[in-house]
Amino acid sequence: GERWLPADMVFWDGQRAIGIELGSRDTDRLRALRAAGVEAHRIEPTGLPDDLLPFPPVEALPASPFRRRIPDIS
Repeated sequence: GERWLPADMVFWDGQRAIGIELGSRDTDRLRALRAAGVEAHRIEPTGLPDDLLPFPPVEALPASPFRRRIPDIS
């Protein structure tokens, strides 16, 4: 049967999904993506520009069809 695998980010290059995990080490989740044949990469959170972490408070997060309430952490 079909199974969903979580990832921090996923991009579609027109032919395949590419998974991105944020972390300082490989995880079971990253290994599961790779074992399923998904091209998956790990990015150290410190490698991201400072203005991406966290989202600036004036930016709205993208809408999701799954509509979960996002807690206010301010």
